[in-house]
Amino acid sequence: MKLGRSRTYKGPAPKKPETVELALCDVIKTTDGWLRRYEEAWFDKDEYSTLEFGLIKSGRLDAIPDLCDDANEALDFMEKYVVDARKALKKLKSQAKKAARA
Repeated sequence: MKLGRSRTYKGPAPKKPETVELALCDVIKTTDGWLRRYEEAWFDKDEYSTLEFGLIKSGRLDAIPDLCDDANEALDFMEKYVVDARKALKKLKSQAKKAARA
């Protein structure tokens, strides 16, 4: 699986928010959805998660190692993009504070 900017995504492209405020709300909403899946479905801390319990139910054990590699690659991209996003948000916050004082 090839990820990142060179990846071809399925479905329609997401619509760019019309304002910075809407873009930030979209980041929060989308992140909340990912976090909920992580906490309640993929790596549930209260019970066996699908990913931890899945080997028992999996009919395709031979596919699991490659899928783990693909998932790790996706998480590597997310990690890099989170670092980039934090830098951009810090800069945006500074610019907004300056503009508000002007």
